[in-house]
Amino acid sequence: MKRVILLVSILHTLFVAKVQATITVVNGMSHEFAVNRNQSYEGQIVIKNLSKKPSRVVFYKTDLQHNCLGETKFISKGSHDRSCVEWIEYSNNEMMIPAEQEVSVVYSLKVPDKEMNGSFWGVIMVEELESVDTSDKRKGIKVRSNVRYAIQVIGNFSNNILKDLNYGTIGMDTIDNEEYLTINVDNTGNTLLKPVLILELYNDQGETVKRIELTMQKVYPGNCKKFQVPLSGVPRGKFTGVLVADCGENNIFGLNLNLDFSEKRG
Repeated sequence: MKRVILLVSILHTLFVAKVQATITVVNGMSHEFAVNRNQSYEGQIVIKNLSKKPSRVVFYKTDLQHNCLGETKFISKGSHDRSCVEWIEYSNNEMMIPAEQEVSVVYSLKVPDKEMNGSFWGVIMVEELESVDTSDKRKGIKVRSNVRYAIQVIGNFSNNILKDLNYGTIGMDTIDNEEYLTINVDNTGNTLLKPVLILELYNDQGETVKRIELTMQKVYPGNCKKFQVPLSGVPRGKFTGVLVADCGENNIFGLNLNLDFSEKRG
């Protein structure tokens, strides 16, 4: 699913225009490469202008981190030791995309000539720029919100791979009157993990009460990801449970749980 980050600039304003994206990235928000030292790789970002007028787009690089609070943070480039931001090169920092047209922006990933292992990652931001609109006759300035797409660029080395995962804090959370079991997952290895989280609950007769499977999420080395397991349809009571993080290629990490859902939820 494409994730759109909205950046709103407030300039001594009395009103803000409605946000409407006029560009979209059509070839995915995550680009992965199997890499080797001292080699170059080429990728492209395909952008479509959905509007009936030209759109101005700028590109810049940043780093990305996830934390146990469920936050995704875009941080200054080179902020962690597995950043590949400095490996990424492209020719133009901005461009105009004609109305209702599609363009491809080519970039290269130039891997340094040194011994490395595991996964390295960075982000290319694609941001649509809107000019400040002073045409409205009402007092004040109309400020438009810019739309940014974060393209994750990932380089994976195949040597000395260590896939390891630890379960952190397990708790409960209520969102919009719906309750969730929250599970923090730490990637303690050196390579990108893509766990599919599965929770199976059993009653005291050993019968299956509920099986819940979450969509795969990426967890970068040294990062923590917060998973939220919806408890809709789970009856009140005490259960034993098995929690499994299936990271593929027989990399499966399990945990036994004793859970008490006796109290009314929601």
